[in-house]
Amino acid sequence: SEAMLEEARRADPLNEYHRYEADAGFPFEDDRFSVIVSTWAVLELGTLESLQHVFREASRVLKPGGTMFVGTNTPEFYTHRWVSCAVAFPENKPPLRSGQKVTALLLPEGVRVHDFFWADSDYRRAFAMAGLSVKEAFYPTAPVSEPGWCDETRVAPHVIYEAVRAEA
Repeated sequence: SEAMLEEARRADPLNEYHRYEADAGFPFEDDRFSVIVSTWAVLELGTLESLQHVFREASRVLKPGGTMFVGTNTPEFYTHRWVSCAVAFPENKPPLRSGQKVTALLLPEGVRVHDFFWADSDYRRAFAMAGLSVKEAFYPTAPVSEPGWCDETRVAPHVIYEAVRAEA
């Protein structure tokens, strides 16, 4: 939202913040960035076409050989217990379908968010269609030696894709 962007600009005036309008082009010239980081933004995209469009735009503004990191939820996120989120909602019951609306309750704030579920195959297909190849997918878990976790020590709630644009 524009209000959130204004808050970010106030808190961090040295950087630029832009609002992404669905299916609009990114406001940057081609081959501008070496690295793009997207954390949990792709969960907000309600159609596979929108997901593919965002990755095409990212590929366009990445320099050849540039890397895009995308952090998003794993399918397992919606079926386990987490310290930071509650996900036991009827709409999250498996089997989840691509493009399905899902719900999480952020803890301890109690903020309910609605996102869209995308399967690993959807992400990988969208990357490939954009000219990005997945170099690696990271599935981080919490150390067993740290107390206080729920299922985070056994199951990765999130995945981080490292996708690379081909060299020119």
